[in-house]
Amino acid sequence: MICTETREMHMTDHQITVRLFDPDARKRMLYVQKVATGLWHWPGGKPKPNESLVAALKREVFEETGLRIIKLKLIHTEFLAIETIYCYTGICKSRRCKKPDGKEIANISRRSLTGSKKLRLSATQKLLQQNIAIISHLV
Repeated sequence: MICTETREMHMTDHQITVRLFDPDARKRMLYVQKVATGLWHWPGGKPKPNESLVAALKREVFEETGLRIIKLKLIHTEFLAIETIYCYTGICKSRRCKKPDGKEIANISRRSLTGSKKLRLSATQKLLQQNIAIISHLV
């Protein structure tokens, strides 16, 4: 798969994921809970074939939360053995999320990093949050 924003070639077994790091004025992050796993993470997902990272993130965030992103900036890339996660910060048209559909997304919540410890986070989300000092510094 070729990602046009980074011009990197990735093997088909290596996953590409995009996530939205979206702190509000009170420094609370936006989290979504997947129905299938019950795990929480920042909104985002995987690009479709020939879809750019930015287009994929806009699509995924809209599908999961109903928010429309109008501006994005890549702030962090996490390289893992089987996955590369691109974290973007963004400006959304509205701060109001839709109600979860119950099919893919069970819940949507804004939590501080301290408050997120009460959530059952995915392993990659925990890793991203360990690096939050780097991400926060860049925003």
